[in-house]
Formats: sequence, structure tokens, C-alpha cells
Amino acid sequence: MTWIDDITLDELEADPYPIWARLRREAPVAYVPAVGGWFVTRRDDVLATRRMRQIGVATALPRMERTLGMPNVLMVDGPAHTDLRAAIDPLLLPKAVPAYAEDLIRPIAASAVGALPDSGEVELMETFELVSCLAVARLVGLDVDGPTLRRWFQSLAGGIANVAMLPGPFGESDRAIQEMRAAVDPLLDRLEHEPDDGMLAHMLYAGRPPGDPRPRAHIHSSILVVIAGGAQEPGHLAGTTVHGLLGRPEQMRRVLADPGLIPRAMDEALRWEAMLPIVDRQATADLVLGGREIAEGDLIEVCVGSANRDEAHVEHPDVFDLDRDAPAHVSFGIGAHVCAGRNFGREVARITLDELTARYAGLDPVEHKPVRVRGFTMRAPKELYVSVTAR
Repeated sequence: MTWIDDITLDELEADPYPIWARLRREAPVAYVPAVGGWFVTRRDDVLATRRMRQIGVATALPRMERTLGMPNVLMVDGPAHTDLRAAIDPLLLPKAVPAYAEDLIRPIAASAVGALPDSGEVELMETFELVSCLAVARLVGLDVDGPTLRRWFQSLAGGIANVAMLPGPFGESDRAIQEMRAAVDPLLDRLEHEPDDGMLAHMLYAGRPPGDPRPRAHIHSSILVVIAGGAQEPGHLAGTTVHGLLGRPEQMRRVLADPGLIPRAMDEALRWEAMLPIVDRQATADLVLGGREIAEGDLIEVCVGSANRDEAHVEHPDVFDLDRDAPAHVSFGIGAHVCAGRNFGREVARITLDELTARYAGLDPVEHKPVRVRGFTMRAPKELYVSVTAR
């Protein structure tokens, strides 16, 4: 037995970073029984995985298959992945997002931030998640209220992160999925015969012959991926950015005075606390990585959150620093499976933070309500209390 054998899921959920730091020093590629797979923790090894033909997507990942169904874009490679990305990508490409982002996102963010009080203690994560959920729903074409969308997202996230395979989280995700299908299927029924330029129509027909829609099961899984990712990353990126700045009051004042610094602050937040700190992969053949022999079929957890804090590449990596000069983060994943919604998600977070900094001249910590961050498959502040002062 070694200390690695004693690592628990509870420890990883609470804070994986001290564990990853020790692994980077002592065992950068290590089998971790708690997750039933290999942790890859150094930046150089993480980047090497994208060039290794013996590493593919994780096709044996029960928590993901159980929640999202199959096939889903996160768990297939080759032509199947290309087809599913073709269904998702058209409105999410870098050249597409600027054409609609302001008009779609700004009214949602302005309304949500405008509903916050002028002064006193404010909890921000509910607002940030609400903006993300409503923005994604608008993008997909769903007319669903914010609290329902947020409940759907949280239920999906609970299933996706259910490494322990507990029945409770899956029961909640199942109920949310049934409700989502009931909302989506009438729209798909209409769009099969009257397609428009929206995301659901692209999911039906993009890259396919007229009159030959994708199977409904493929579309359902794609919608779940879009809602789970699109509702998670932007709101949690906004929250993590504020969390980082709260610990650096002088840097917070600079961002409040100059909203042009928001994208830089977001990039540092992505490096400091990746919203999705691990990328699930699987060995498609026997291989050697970091001097360790990994067998075909083994689960490989590519720890992008750890790579972002690799001391060999980043000075004082555990510190949030707006002025940091560091290599680009890898928080959106690597290779063919880089996050499809990264451009849209960044715009949701940026516009939300822009509205927040326009509303308030002061954002300060609430000392008796410290920020609590949890998760190692999906990681973000659970609550984010700030003391606000309106302009």
C-alpha cells in the first residue's frame, strides 16, 4: 500500500490540487484506485496525450453513459464524433458567435444583474448559473423558465459527476432528462418538416441530405451535452473569476475601473480553477506514458487542472494573478475534443461580468461566509457571497 492507494473520492471532491501537486513531484503518471484509472498530472505529459494514437475517448465510463446516453459527442471518436460535432458546431464556431452573442446574452445578463440589490450581502452563483441556463436555452430554442433550467442543469451535473455511481443522483438526472425530452420533442417534430436556422434544426440536418434527419437518440444526447456544458462553464467561469479577484483586492479594483481587463481575468480564472479539471480518456492499445506501462482499455484521467498549475511552467501556480505571464491554459480540453462551446461560454461569462462591474463600484469578500469550492470532475464555488456597493 502507498499513499496513492489511500486517496479517497471525498478528498478529491474537497480539493484535488494538493494531491495533484504531490503526484506531479512523486508520481506524475499514477494509477489511483479511487477513480479506477490513471492520473496524468504534469503539463508535458498532458500535452503528450493528444499526440498519442493509443489514447482515445473513454468509451467505458458508466457515469457518463448512464447520464447522457449513447452515442454522445464526448464518448465517440472518428466519423461518429465528426457527425455529432457537425450537429453542434454551426452556431458555436468562432466566426458565428459574435454575430448573435450580444443580442442574445446582454438582455438576459442585464435583467439578472439588475435584479440584485444595490448594497449589502449578495450571493452571486445563483445569478451566474441563471444567466448561463437562460442563454443556453435561448441558443437551443427552448422556452423554459430559469429555475427549471437551473434544476435541470444541476441534476445533469450530479449524474455526470457521480463517480461513486450512487442511485440518488441518477434518479434526479433521469427525471430532468424526461422533462427535457418532453420540452424538446414537439420542437423537433415541427423542425423535421419545417427546419429553420436554429441549433435544433442544425442538430437534425447539418451535414446530412434533405429529408434524412439524425436519429432522435443522437439529438437527445447532444442536447444534454449542450445544456450540461453550456449551463455549467459560463456561470462557473464568472463565479471563479470573481472568487479569484476577491483574494486580490487591488486587482479587483482595477477590473472594476477597467472592464477591458475582464477577458484577462477570465483567462487567469480558467488556469487557476478549471471548471472541468479532468478529461476522460482511455488506452486503445498498450502504451508507455511518463515511464509507466498502461494497458489497453485502462481509464486515463488527463488532469488539465493539474497541468495548469505545473510548477515547471508556472510560478506560484496556486495564486490567482491578473498580471501573470504563463503558458496558455488547457482548461477547454485538447485535440479533436476541445470544448465546442468555449467561444459562446466565454461571451456569456464576459457579458455577465461586464454587467456586474457596470452595476457595482465595490465587490468585497464577506468574511463570515467564505467561498467554498468543490469538485474534481466539475469544479466551482458552491456559493459566492460578496458585499456590494452600487455605482
